[in-house]
Amino acid sequence: MTPELINVVRMLKHYDTKQNEYLDTIPSDINSVFFDNTYVDLLARQKDLLIEHLFGEHAEDVTWFLYEFSEGKTPGPHCRLADGTEYTYNTNEDYYEYLKELKE
Repeated sequence: MTPELINVVRMLKHYDTKQNEYLDTIPSDINSVFFDNTYVDLLARQKDLLIEHLFGEHAEDVTWFLYEFSEGKTPGPHCRLADGTEYTYNTNEDYYEYLKELKE
């Protein structure tokens, strides 16, 4: 994967982390107002559409990383290639290193 696309994944992960940190500051009895609405749903759909088109066959992998992976908390292996090679990521940087090996 190109360094530019890896940087896109890096920034998306950073922004998702910042969004989650912000949501954690909102009292739980009202936080759904901030993310459970049509506007936010449409933004998420736009993001998913862009991920699909930017990353093609790797879109599902990138989406998993953005929405499911938490550093040091998500048990592995996280990826198994067709040749049987397994990858386990402990940090976001581990995942970005894995992306360098992917072919476009």
